[in-house]
Amino acid sequence: MTESRTVPTLAEWAGGLEGLRALTKRFYEKVPHDPHLAPVFAQMDPRHA
Repeated sequence: MTESRTVPTLAEWAGGLEGLRALTKRFYEKVPHDPHLAPVFAQMDPRHA
């Protein structure tokens, strides 16, 4: 018999909803300091995140 392994989804791999929220929070904390992303998000309403 072959053993069946379940491959986690990307969301599961990232830690589920809690992990995705943490990643999103950290991303938006770093954006203002990133020379490439800061201009893209400069006009974005801070409440967007």
